[in-house]
Amino acid sequence: MIAHEYLPARAVTWVQVQEWRAAVPRPGVEQSAVLVVEVEGGETEIPVGAVGRRGDLIRALLSRSPAPPNYRRGSTIAAAMAAFAGLLGWLVHWQFDPRHEEALPGIDRLGAACDHPGVAYDDAAAYDSSRPRQLVIYQKTTGDYYRHTLSEPANTSSAINPEAVDKVQLIACVRRSDDPYGDITDTECKYVRDGMQAQPVFGQQMPDRVLSIQIVHYVVDVYELRTHRKVTSRQLDGDDMTCPRSITATESIYSRISDDAFHRLLDPLTR
Repeated sequence: MIAHEYLPARAVTWVQVQEWRAAVPRPGVEQSAVLVVEVEGGETEIPVGAVGRRGDLIRALLSRSPAPPNYRRGSTIAAAMAAFAGLLGWLVHWQFDPRHEEALPGIDRLGAACDHPGVAYDDAAAYDSSRPRQLVIYQKTTGDYYRHTLSEPANTSSAINPEAVDKVQLIACVRRSDDPYGDITDTECKYVRDGMQAQPVFGQQMPDRVLSIQIVHYVVDVYELRTHRKVTSRQLDGDDMTCPRSITATESIYSRISDDAFHRLLDPLTR
């Protein structure tokens, strides 16, 4: 089968092949090679332009037999595909696997363990190596993760606020969900302007701004600090409707996760 760029495709049998005529070079003229084939009433020329495996094609036409498969080309393609697969695997590893660091930073500088793709600290305490399991909380604020400490509830032995970083086994990474905003509540926060910020009303002051708190959906991912292996992932809504002590002139107000909610969620992981 010969398919030409501008002419209809032609089906030619081997017995019809008469001659292959190479193109005659002419200055400034692009001339195609031609294949001479036998047809009813004589011969005809079929122009043949650019073609892959030209040498194999000519030898096949002269010998009037199909050209053998190009195993070398197949091997080259297979090698290229293997190299591409290796590169793709490396990119996936680079993008999704955490990097490893031996030395532990200060306990207030573990935010990189929560950032994508995360950091595994080889010198951290192994998960389940001792109890209570020490756990730290980092919450995403303005694009970065910062340590979040909790108040210790009465009659509860909590390991959520450790002092020594080398005892920490788990890190809880808190962020807003991909669809973070829920209902607007009836809880109102009233403020008066104070320069670029706004302060809560005091006494009989008339508020300049009245804002309703909006529910925010959060995701809490808990990782083993040593390996960055995910231990659990939970979703919960912010239940703290406390009005902030101050806001900026353009800031909205959202619910936060209360200390009690954090303890209910995380304390079982430390025992």
